Amino acid sequence: MNKPEKKQARRLCIYFYRRLVFSLLPREVNFFLVKKGFSTRLSNKVTQDVLKNGR
Repeated sequence: MNKPEKKQARRLCIYFYRRLVFSLLPREVNFFLVKKGFSTRLSNKVTQDVLKNGR
């Protein structure tokens, strides 16, 4: 694997890991994390998905 592919794979791993974590956390915690600014644009997107789905 060359470098860009490796980076992409790592990004996907992080994405799925975060998606899993965020889906397990209650909505309030997600909201708190976003307000605290711990989340990147990626987890913001995940959080919005979670909030929209009402999980």
